[in-house]
Amino acid sequence: MSRDNKSCGPERRLSRGVTRRRALQVGGFAGVVALAGCAGSAPENESGETTGGGGGGAGGNGGGTDGGETTDSETEQEQARAGGSLTVAQAGAPPDWDPVKGLGVPSAIVGQNVFSSLYTYNDALELIPSDLGDGLPEPEREGQRWVVSIVDNATFHNGDPVTAEDIMYSFQAPIDEGS
Repeated sequence: MSRDNKSCGPERRLSRGVTRRRALQVGGFAGVVALAGCAGSAPENESGETTGGGGGGAGGNGGGTDGGETTDSETEQEQARAGGSLTVAQAGAPPDWDPVKGLGVPSAIVGQNVFSSLYTYNDALELIPSDLGDGLPEPEREGQRWVVSIVDNATFHNGDPVTAEDIMYSFQAPIDEGS
């Protein structure tokens, strides 16, 4: 079997007469341009000068304010606002919105960002109170019973107060579901 020299090697042409090498060059250049477009530019202050947002490293432009100063517009941008929407992309949709039934990565990602919790872990992996917990759980009866305190102002999204029965349901529901 002999090889046809026209169909192999770096000079092999793709459809429409473009070489593989040229296609890779153009693709690489397009990728660099796309990344540069994503970088954006440094914001300008009222006098039209850049505030140094893009020149923070060695060899930066030296523009901007000293570290401790902030302008009113910077303060307004950092403050949270009520309302609006947040669009998030992830690999798949959660199969159920019930946090008791929610299994898998999509449910965990949504649940972590939507539902409040009693406890979380710090960087040292120590259990600490989260938005609903008021202190750590305290064991009673040699660990047969645990007392969980919640913050006084805990409410659901509709304004109804979170009660001890609601917390108990969250612990009991997975057992009742047989999971």
